[in-house]
Amino acid sequence: MLLYKFPKKLSAPEQIEQAGERIKVKNKIKKLRIQNIILLAVICILLWRVPAIWLKLLTVFILLIYIAFNCLIIMSVRRQEDSGAYTKIYDDRIEHKQAKLFNLKKTNYREVTVFYKDIQSSSQDAFGNMQFRLKSGEIISMYFCDTDAKLFMINNLYKEIKYPKKEYRDISDDEVIDKDDPDYSWKNWKDL
Repeated sequence: MLLYKFPKKLSAPEQIEQAGERIKVKNKIKKLRIQNIILLAVICILLWRVPAIWLKLLTVFILLIYIAFNCLIIMSVRRQEDSGAYTKIYDDRIEHKQAKLFNLKKTNYREVTVFYKDIQSSSQDAFGNMQFRLKSGEIISMYFCDTDAKLFMINNLYKEIKYPKKEYRDISDDEVIDKDDPDYSWKNWKDL
């Protein structure tokens, strides 16, 4: 049974709004590309006209870092707006299709199907990707364009994917905190 699907079917007004957002993003990417071309022209002129070598090197270094940063922004935006990626979460498996990191032509995809029974443990890496350690010893890393899919799995399917979710106890207003409790001393901020 299908529990979650990305991308969701959008109504006509939502499709129009999404198309407007895509146009805005494409215009911003065009501006970044034009800025990169202008900065490359500035680098060439400075290399030719400025007499101080240290000033030339400093300018080239700063401008190249700026251009590299713009290129990374462009690649990450392209990866997030990828229309070929999808996620389907079923009650027994996850079907996921994602673009590889440097997918400039949008033809280089990786399709993964993970069954819950094959998962030994799961976690997140430093970049927020879900990592599944399978019983075979293989580690599968999934990048989600839609953060809601990852949150749906963590909140609702943490037992199936063996995600280390901590269960917090609700303290209601009626519950009285026992000051004789050994854990009370670190809970009370006035004691610090």
